[in-house]
Amino acid sequence: MAIGITIGDPAGIGPEVTLKALTALQLPNHAVKLFGSRTIWTRVAEQLHLPIPYEIVDIPTPADIKVGHPSAAAGKLSYDAFVTAVNAALRGTIRGLVTAPINKYSWHLSSIHYAGHTELLAKLTHAPHYAMLMLSPKLRVTLVTTHIPIRSVADALTATAIIEKARLTHTFLTHYLNITTPQIAVLGLNPHASDHGVIGDEELHIILPAIQELQQLGYHVSGPYPADSYFARHTADAIIAMYHDQGLIPVKLTSFGRAINVTLGLPFIRTSPDHGTAYEIAGRGIADHSSMLEAIKSCYEWSQKVSPWTSTI
Repeated sequence: MAIGITIGDPAGIGPEVTLKALTALQLPNHAVKLFGSRTIWTRVAEQLHLPIPYEIVDIPTPADIKVGHPSAAAGKLSYDAFVTAVNAALRGTIRGLVTAPINKYSWHLSSIHYAGHTELLAKLTHAPHYAMLMLSPKLRVTLVTTHIPIRSVADALTATAIIEKARLTHTFLTHYLNITTPQIAVLGLNPHASDHGVIGDEELHIILPAIQELQQLGYHVSGPYPADSYFARHTADAIIAMYHDQGLIPVKLTSFGRAINVTLGLPFIRTSPDHGTAYEIAGRGIADHSSMLEAIKSCYEWSQKVSPWTSTI
């Protein structure tokens, strides 16, 4: 059974890096289904002088789309392709999903009010528990909070959420990466992990109780660690970060272009590259496809296994 790959924002580099990555990987013709506008897929392939030996699930283009610019039309196409692919995964006609980058402003212009793929995936799949994990050759980082304003992070943190993300991470590490006894480190929220409550109290009242409960449940979890220094000397199999930039800056600083995003908790595997739409180079044929290659390769390999979260269907 095939994996599905969505076109992402058609005004960005998604179609280009997808076709380049597929050409490099040389997966069997039956192993991939492409979701998006046949017209755009074909045009990009012709510009790159690359073949498309894979089935295309055509999503008609709603209007002319200008490469390199956000628009409601681009937002609608990327959204429609994504929803169609997710429904295919839920029906079992594809066994995994790779999503090319979207532009959240284009979604907004098209009156699609979701913060991103992760949140919409959770809704469409009715996943009771989900998490965003960034995986690179050097780091594996799961986020407790994702696409929310920084001023809202402290109020959004709960011990329940930290426990949930740690357990999802543990399952991923054991099921997909075959790590039998994962070691998971939990970061603090405040500078110096609050210095015993001197700089904020979230560590004492939220993060540490979550760690203690996880330890009582038998998980090998430690922390909370100061985020500014922990990444320089980490030894854990995965790290739980409290908010988006706390976790993603170290990943992208050390491995940009080689990291991938994995959504945990879904009834199927979903991956995506670590970059955005890169409008400034879209249509020029110079985009680096390394991260998309890793996202497709990982999805294809991991989709051979049944998701440990299939009960969410």
